[in-house]
Amino acid sequence: MNYNLLSRVGLLLGLATLTACKLPSNQLINAQKPNQGDRSPTTQQTNLIGLSFIKKDNLTNEYRGEIYPIALLINGRYVDVSTDVTTSVRDDLSEDVLLRTFGNQSLLSAMQNFTVLNQGEKLGEFQVQKLGISQFACSTKLTGQGNFSSERSLEAIFNSLPEDQVGGFSGSIGDKQFDESWRWTIALSQYNPAKNATATPDATAEAKYRQDLTTTANALFSQNPQLQDVTGETVVEEISVVDLNQDSQPEVYGLVRQGTDPKNRSSRDARDAGVVGAYANVWLTYSNQQPQTLASQVTPYSAIAARPAYDLITTVDINGDGIQEAIVRNTGYESTSFGIYEYKENQLKQVFSGAGYGC
Repeated sequence: MNYNLLSRVGLLLGLATLTACKLPSNQLINAQKPNQGDRSPTTQQTNLIGLSFIKKDNLTNEYRGEIYPIALLINGRYVDVSTDVTTSVRDDLSEDVLLRTFGNQSLLSAMQNFTVLNQGEKLGEFQVQKLGISQFACSTKLTGQGNFSSERSLEAIFNSLPEDQVGGFSGSIGDKQFDESWRWTIALSQYNPAKNATATPDATAEAKYRQDLTTTANALFSQNPQLQDVTGETVVEEISVVDLNQDSQPEVYGLVRQGTDPKNRSSRDARDAGVVGAYANVWLTYSNQQPQTLASQVTPYSAIAARPAYDLITTVDINGDGIQEAIVRNTGYESTSFGIYEYKENQLKQVFSGAGYGC
């Protein structure tokens, strides 16, 4: 009898029971009851959301594929299912001991098959073949190691991933040396393709979206007392046009910055300058071609600690109701975590935050 597999199935059943109870807010946020206009799934879908990493070992020039689990959707709720073993590593426990000790806490032995997405498009199918221990800056995490079902090499897939979705780690933990480069994207155990493809806006439409984002962000900046002395132009640094609720009307995400560009000013010059700018994460939808704000967040910054509240990774239907969720990466000073937003009642609301790593 496969007792290890039974223990993972038991963990799934245990999570199902726990989600019927009240959990701490940093682990679980209840999904809101949809109104009659929402397209709800006919069954409760279970879905494991993770990061798909392709890692290059610069010491050996070898590549490996990994899944880092972020959140489990079960009974309509999201639970953080990342497993942190940092403290045990610092106690000099070997990898074999760590896997024997913590392996039964991972869902990756029961849920092994994932669809990997690249910028919203299907990249391939990935299968977890074994559990492993991976280093993320100061954090040590349990991951699943494996390979893609296609004949493409991990090196070719690594090179196909966006250059802005990169990372790495170099240093030593105990007597083990690390020098790794990463590229990453999103993976799901259950993939629900969008029914309608989002058309790329033409130059006129994109110019309107950028102006609407700028106008909305400027209003937000003007209301923030921390930004009274901030000067400089307003710039839309990122823009994504999607169709979250598949109604053929656009939803537009923008990362907008006002003030000093932190990339063009040295930390030494700005160390005592205080707040020199702000980022705004802005979501818009449209009714009769007029913009309406779905969600917004303003983050003032100094030039030595300049980052937005989050970066949009992708939008995808996680729960099978025909409406896409937004998956984001939360950016801290020396830490990273992840968030999920659901589009309900004409608002984009955060329903998960967690799975953090860093220093």
